[in-house]
Amino acid sequence: MMFISRMFSLLLVAVVLFNLARAQTSEEKSKEIEKQQLALFEQIAKDAEALRLPENRALVAAKLAEGVWKYDEKRARALFQTAVSEIVVAQIQAEANKKQAGMLYSLINGISPRQEILTMIAARDAEFALDAFYKSRPSKFTGILTNPEEMKKPTSRQFVQSEISFEQTLIARVSEQSPQRAVKLARESLAKGVTHEVLGLIEKIKVKDPELAAQFAGEVADKLLAADFDRLNHEFSLAASFVAQYGKKAEAEEKPLKVDEKKLRDLTGLLARLILKSNDEYSYEIENLLPIFEKFAPENLPALKQRKAKLDNTSERREYAAYEKFMEGNPAPEKLLSEADKFSESFRNQIYYAAAEKSAQSGNLAQAQKIIQTKMSPDETENYLMQIKYNLVSKVIADDKIETANSLINEISDENSRFAFLIQLATVYQKNPSENKKQTLAILEQARALVPQPAETIEEMSKLMQWAIALAEIEPEQSFQTVEAMTQPINEYVEASAIVSKYRNEGVLRQGEIVLNAYGGVRGFYNLNPILTKLKNKDFKRALAFINGFQRLEVRLGLLMQLIENSPPSIKTNVTLMVRPGG
Repeated sequence: MMFISRMFSLLLVAVVLFNLARAQTSEEKSKEIEKQQLALFEQIAKDAEALRLPENRALVAAKLAEGVWKYDEKRARALFQTAVSEIVVAQIQAEANKKQAGMLYSLINGISPRQEILTMIAARDAEFALDAFYKSRPSKFTGILTNPEEMKKPTSRQFVQSEISFEQTLIARVSEQSPQRAVKLARESLAKGVTHEVLGLIEKIKVKDPELAAQFAGEVADKLLAADFDRLNHEFSLAASFVAQYGKKAEAEEKPLKVDEKKLRDLTGLLARLILKSNDEYSYEIENLLPIFEKFAPENLPALKQRKAKLDNTSERREYAAYEKFMEGNPAPEKLLSEADKFSESFRNQIYYAAAEKSAQSGNLAQAQKIIQTKMSPDETENYLMQIKYNLVSKVIADDKIETANSLINEISDENSRFAFLIQLATVYQKNPSENKKQTLAILEQARALVPQPAETIEEMSKLMQWAIALAEIEPEQSFQTVEAMTQPINEYVEASAIVSKYRNEGVLRQGEIVLNAYGGVRGFYNLNPILTKLKNKDFKRALAFINGFQRLEVRLGLLMQLIENSPPSIKTNVTLMVRPGG
């Protein structure tokens, strides 16, 4: 980690020069933010020297790289390279840790935090991310992916599916910069299998180079035609999506991709034959693809329609079709009530609920309650009534009917639900701060009264966090005081959780260090992230002081990383001018 610290020291000069160059034209606020970020980078880099786990060091390096990028791209690239190197070390160590293999599954198999870090890199340079992806690939995947016989085994294919899908996701990002390069990479990836990401890639390439996209689509069709559909339902789903997308009739003003018609015909015919010989139900698939079958596999159409009719000709399916047709007419509550007895109990209850819901939404809550209480069983009444009220409250909040919403919320018996709705209602302040401040504070006072004082459980403290988030824009001082008062209880909870995790061998604590996650925050207190996001804009130094009140280094670093301003730059289009990793 000393490498990160030394690299950051070199960065300080670059950032200072960057700021001096902009000082003449930047607004005062912008310069203050840059100054805050510089101090933040310095603290994170210094504190991170004490981290023991390589996956934690990797995340810190990647987060620093995100923030540093706009000041010094070369240094940021080096930090990203450090993050990738640390991930490789972490994966090797995890694979050797047989005692915790189950808990380290994501790390051993190159999923997390590897994919989160590569996603950060891809937001800035997709080719850089793809190169790092290959360098950080676990060795056991390489053994499977380079062995054609092994790749034919369904268990092996399923095992590496996440790896293949993520690879093709990164290739799709490359296509935004260079379609030709993306197709070259995708062709190599196709040897390992087709994923839904490849279908998305075709569409991305189509935007910049329709001819190249059509050519690549033909290659994907060839790969699907060669797949073993008898054993791999994944391929069936992909083939169905492919023919549905590229065999459909084009919409007005849409420029369809000119995919080889023979390949579409062959693939559609293959799907039709598979459906007809299978014992599985394919009613939905037949209905969804019927226009495609009619166009490209007319010889199978009569048999497919017959198969669908047979599948649909059951009492349950007939009743479902009747129910769907009835509900499509958007009947009024009175019509719903008069026709409900024609259906079996399961459909009847849905119809009664629909009648009650429509009555409530039109303002007749008394009628809705009467329908539920007289038509539903006693066991179901309370749940249905609660759902009716929830939906109605959501509607009146959306319609800015504050007094009506408040009145309805106070009728809800469940305190947790009342609290959640009051917090939701308090967001009305944001729509018109000058007029709604007094009313919003009154609503928040009602919510505060529902939380025991002092808050003692994690659930109660989580509610206080939600309350502080809603209050931050209106009364930041009170919001700060609320979260600051929870520093010590959170410290106690974190330490207790770490000890319990150690003895349970959960993989959360290793080498005496809590494992960081890419999304920051404190385990159990996920509301800390949004409250810090709000409060840092009110008083950055105070937010920093709050974070530094936590005892564990890992907790402090996890929260400090949430203060980094790391909006990704626009995707570059001139790939040839990019500095490659290590450059």
